[in-house]
Amino acid sequence: MLDLDGLKAVNDTLGHAVGDALIVTVADILRERLRETDVAARLGGDEFAILVPGADASAALAVATDLLRRLREGAPLASAHGAPTASACVGIALYGPGRALTDEELMTRADLALYDAKDAGRGCARVFSSPERDPVFRQAERWSDRIRSALAEDRFVLLGQPIRSLHGDPVERQELLLRMIGENGELLLPSAFLLAAERSSLIQAIDRWVVRRAATELAAHQAAGSPVSFAVNLSAKSMTDPAMAAYVREAIADAGADGSGLVFEITETAAVVNVSRARSFAQALTASGCELALDDFGAGFTSFRYLKHLDFDYVKLDGTFVRDLSTSHTSQCLVQALAEMAGNLGKRTIAEHVCDEATEEWLRAHGIDYVQGFHVGAPAPLRTPVPQKSAGSVAGGSSPRWA
Repeated sequence: MLDLDGLKAVNDTLGHAVGDALIVTVADILRERLRETDVAARLGGDEFAILVPGADASAALAVATDLLRRLREGAPLASAHGAPTASACVGIALYGPGRALTDEELMTRADLALYDAKDAGRGCARVFSSPERDPVFRQAERWSDRIRSALAEDRFVLLGQPIRSLHGDPVERQELLLRMIGENGELLLPSAFLLAAERSSLIQAIDRWVVRRAATELAAHQAAGSPVSFAVNLSAKSMTDPAMAAYVREAIADAGADGSGLVFEITETAAVVNVSRARSFAQALTASGCELALDDFGAGFTSFRYLKHLDFDYVKLDGTFVRDLSTSHTSQCLVQALAEMAGNLGKRTIAEHVCDEATEEWLRAHGIDYVQGFHVGAPAPLRTPVPQKSAGSVAGGSSPRWA
């Protein structure tokens, strides 16, 4: 596994044309250095995978070292434009006789070795050590097993954090936040398990669970006559999965829901992996009646590029601009400019990380449409409505009951 360090900085400071040229340069170096029997592929964004048949650890390290040297020599592509040069790291995992590995396990080992290389500094290569000697791998494997068990036993749960309208929108809005129920019944935050899920490719299975559960919850609210909108987060891997849009359509249809009640939040990090696939995904979701939100808006200059090329309905202002809004003149100027631009483009705005009344009032006065944060409400279990019984069967039967 070969990963570029600094591609996002190149995109943000020099533009995507330079970043794309850097990717092409890396591909050219791989083609020139590797043998005809080797296989190289771009996995997405700044990550490549390379298969080197017939190589032991020493030979693989020699290939990796030579590739890193050639990449350093090719890096002036970026520095010539006045930005820091991008570098790379390589993680190596061995397979073959005596190493009965699935493709998922092989990728996980190479990915773990890649993280070791990143921890050691830029321009490094590392070989994955045996599971018996590697506590990081054993921990990742344990988390992978726990995630698989949680999926099989339906031990994930969605909480809802309210999103408040500042200008009279009657629809109840919530962002759906994922938790895993531990073996002892405790609720585990995503920070405990999502990284392991991404490394082991279980993140797409989790995303599919979230989509199907969100569609079911939405259908229940709609059947009870309770207008609601749920914001759902998706990983970069799911957003660029060609089958994901069809899965979303299927989940909505199976639940009997109206897709207009789902807003899929996509981060800049997810969109940068593959803009063309992101555009196709966005178009497919829009055709299903769903809406889209660009999360962490303003965190990088590339945010503006996605507003041009992807049809978002909402922009969610990055929380770093909002936390100190009541006391920082700089943050006020930035938020006001971002909000004015989004409004001129016909996008609705959401400010997250709102922590006090003064911040909410400032946002209201400057045209922000929605706010979210612990001042508005903390994540809480979803209230799933129970279908109404016929009139007369229960006293006050015209009012919905809640579970």
